[in-house]
Amino acid sequence: TDAAKYYEMSARGGNRSSQFMLAVVLDRGGTDIQTQRDRAARLIYENIKAGDVKSINDFRKYAAKFSTEFMRKLQSLAQEDGYYSGPIDGNISPAFLDAVEKACPCRQ
Repeated sequence: TDAAKYYEMSARGGNRSSQFMLAVVLDRGGTDIQTQRDRAARLIYENIKAGDVKSINDFRKYAAKFSTEFMRKLQSLAQEDGYYSGPIDGNISPAFLDAVEKACPCRQ
């Protein structure tokens, strides 16, 4: 879509808000939906790990809008880095939200 192209171009330039929005667009669909959802989760996780306060706040605000598959990938990434030890089930638990917070240097 045109929105995805715009966000992609801006995200390549390092714009964290565009990376977040690109992740939202990717999570919503495409030809290879699982690959896109994995990429979406990685984009948001990279933003969080980079200390982007807007990304962490937006994630907390809009977490319920992301797909279960997206959340599973995000849980897996947080688990790989040692921030999350719960199940990889796609559920937005308090333990998972705490893990995401721990991944953000802005919250440590």
